[in-house]
Amino acid sequence: MITKQKVQLTVAALAGVFLSLTFILLISGNIGSLTAFISSARPRSGDVALSVTNLTRNQIKSGNTQPVVISLSPLTSQVISALSIRLTFSYLGQPRPSVPLPVINPLLISNNWTFPINTVSYDDINQLVTVDISGFNLTTTGYSLASSVVIATINYPASFKFDTTLTKIVNKQGSLLKIVF
Repeated sequence: MITKQKVQLTVAALAGVFLSLTFILLISGNIGSLTAFISSARPRSGDVALSVTNLTRNQIKSGNTQPVVISLSPLTSQVISALSIRLTFSYLGQPRPSVPLPVINPLLISNNWTFPINTVSYDDINQLVTVDISGFNLTTTGYSLASSVVIATINYPASFKFDTTLTKIVNKQGSLLKIVF
């Protein structure tokens, strides 16, 4: 049986271990190791947030034709040079859909972006639709992501999901950014 006294002893023992570890690391000059350990235990927020506004199944069944919107938002100050987005949705048990190509935001095009990859493909065996959008900024300074921006819209009512393995965003220094989906 767990008593209040046992809980207090356990908490005191854990606090003692933590303080002892801190003291040893401080004396040995390795306090950075403790700081790294503590910061790695905290959840990371990421560099950018990528979102897709999906319709619910009830909205789709009711004939809602509102487009699906793909948006990118900064979580930290970023200068972007390239992005590659893969979205999928299953049409298992349904007839093969006819999904139009995504409509790229004209604001991005006017800000020196080009999107050589903008495709919709079908896997009839697994009954899966895949949408790929890849683009890069043509300027030497990159694209300053100061606020949320719509990347593209898909004029088809579906519940798309990001392929988190193949969706990438690269900053001007050539580093992959941490994406929050």
